[in-house]
Amino acid sequence: QIFAHQRKKIPLNFQIQISYYNQTISEVLNTLAEYLKINTSISLKIYAHTDSRGNADYNLRLSQARANSVYKFLLAKGIADERFIEKKGLGETDLFEKCEICTEAQHEKNRRVEFGIVK
Repeated sequence: QIFAHQRKKIPLNFQIQISYYNQTISEVLNTLAEYLKINTSISLKIYAHTDSRGNADYNLRLSQARANSVYKFLLAKGIADERFIEKKGLGETDLFEKCEICTEAQHEKNRRVEFGIVK
């Protein structure tokens, strides 16, 4: 059963061309891990995105690396592998900020990870 299968926008904004997480992202993921430990019936889909800079192939690989990074972090925190339904890099295919000439703030909003919550 899908628990309002919503994509939850959790503020995981990566730096440009980086697939590893910083301290702020680690704190958010720690909170998510604790929530998942309490709510054991919840499974996740991880969707990672990039901004529109760079070519499409590179952005797909980068976003997949970001999804894998988040997945590995949560695994290391004790979240079981079978709770992850999907981990997918979407590159620049689903921009949050659709802009011709983006500001840095708009690019940052596009470099994100979203979670599909399935119960």
